[in-house]
Amino acid sequence: INQLTGNIESSIHYYQQSLKHLDVDMEGGFNDFFYDMNYLGLAVSYSKQEQHNKVIEAADKYLELTYSWDDMIDRVNNYRLQITNYLNIEFDIYAHSTLYHLMAISHLELNNLDLAEKYINRAVELDIKDISFAKLQGIIIGRKQGQGELSRYEEELKIHREYAQLRVSSLTTVKALPPEKQVIWRTGESSETV
Repeated sequence: INQLTGNIESSIHYYQQSLKHLDVDMEGGFNDFFYDMNYLGLAVSYSKQEQHNKVIEAADKYLELTYSWDDMIDRVNNYRLQITNYLNIEFDIYAHSTLYHLMAISHLELNNLDLAEKYINRAVELDIKDISFAKLQGIIIGRKQGQGELSRYEEELKIHREYAQLRVSSLTTVKALPPEKQVIWRTGESSETV
């Protein structure tokens, strides 16, 4: 709520408090099923403050808690070839591609062009239909070839950053929905049941 209402410092505080109180239960598992979502929220909040190193750090933490790039791409390829139908694969594709997009923007802002290119290429590989990913890919290629200063792309980068922030924010919002609404959101079918 703090993040959505623009109280970014407070949102960061509560995400960090949630992580601080994260604990392990008697079976050795985390006491919070959605603990990784704190890192998504932190990535968005830091992005809104243009704290690019912290965006990258929070996104990296989320990705460490989920699948490595190799595992993710194997899952996606197997899913696309209809070899295996993984639970939550669309969510994982959406989350990972969005975070790679946000990381690419941050690396571009920090003038780490090779890393920016690496992460936007990953976003495109996961979701080739997203035009915003392709546009950012073009900006990065242009910058690598010395075609203009970053300030030339300032307005377009602002739009990219806002788009990525909205995509990541939607993930944390969905996790806050009751299970019935999450099923509808993920499947697009109002008749699906939990």
